[in-house]
Amino acid sequence: MALLHVWRPSVVELAATGDYDNVRQQDFGGSGAAETWMAAGGRFGEGTLSDDSSSTNHASFDLNGGQRDIVTGPIHICTSFYFEGGITGGEMDPVVAIGNNTIVTVGVLATELRLHNNGSWFIKNNNNQKYGADAGLTSQECNFRRNAWNTLAWSITPDSTNGILTMIINGITVMNAKNVGNTSTLANYHWVNFFGATLSQKVGATGGFRYGDTIIMDSAGSTFNSVIPDFRFEVDTSPTGDGTTTDWTSAGAGAAYVEIDDTEGTPDDDTTYIESTTAAQDSFVTYGGATLTNVNNIYGVLLGSYARDDAGSAPLQIAHRVDSSGTFATGTTYALTTSYELVWDGFEQNPNTSTDWTKTTIDAAEWGVQSIT
Repeated sequence: MALLHVWRPSVVELAATGDYDNVRQQDFGGSGAAETWMAAGGRFGEGTLSDDSSSTNHASFDLNGGQRDIVTGPIHICTSFYFEGGITGGEMDPVVAIGNNTIVTVGVLATELRLHNNGSWFIKNNNNQKYGADAGLTSQECNFRRNAWNTLAWSITPDSTNGILTMIINGITVMNAKNVGNTSTLANYHWVNFFGATLSQKVGATGGFRYGDTIIMDSAGSTFNSVIPDFRFEVDTSPTGDGTTTDWTSAGAGAAYVEIDDTEGTPDDDTTYIESTTAAQDSFVTYGGATLTNVNNIYGVLLGSYARDDAGSAPLQIAHRVDSSGTFATGTTYALTTSYELVWDGFEQNPNTSTDWTKTTIDAAEWGVQSIT
């Protein structure tokens, strides 16, 4: 396991009532109705999420599909944020927090990322112990911009004596500490929360903090297992044709790709789909081509499937699969539940060459899913 969560704000996934059962991520929940989705305003014109009411309202990511796999080691949170407001008082409520309880409340936060009114950042565990520039850790000037987008990469390894804390803002390392004691009094992580600001700190109806594209990872696996200081989701596309192998059965009479090319955010669930009840079956699709503009580095390809287990019938597990010029790569094995959810895999390199992807090799590859058991 490496990827714990992949999220990009999109128009159909955020309801005004705070109900976030949707297609774009494994699990995403809200507390209260304070979260506001904005159709534009992201760093690259995409949608963005504003959570601007109080410390009791937040956007919450359950790690790894409803806590089936609890995170016990390092966790890496990479996102972008826009701060529209000021800070009143000594410190803000949490900006980003990690917790280990199925009930997502401030009272069970394991580790919090907070902001001083002087602009410096610090980390606090739930024993109210603080770590950051003010605690004497290695630090540089925080390149933090108000009324503008910033990139944030925060990495934490919990340990009673040998914890590790790293934070990179806009490419500048503002916190880098090893052998830190009591980075968290809780050993297991279940979720990550993104907070706005209290009412006294925000400006306007959608002030406070806004959040954009987000990746959350652990340190397992060979790819997507450490902080990424800056990134963007460049391509978001659906299949346009069947691949070489389509062993899974189509629910309808059409081609397999037609059964799974639902519009983003509005899947038709059990109306059109492909299915398998046999282990080790592959089903691949092709895409119309990537639109990569002003891209310096391709960190990898993220492949997502919206799937469920059909009331306990086999297979209960799936894995994403890549076919690049006859060379295959297989992702993480996911144990499905009976409810639909989106599971992600990251493929950092082209398996045919063991080198970075290019637009040409991405367009030529076939992408699919394999039944495991």
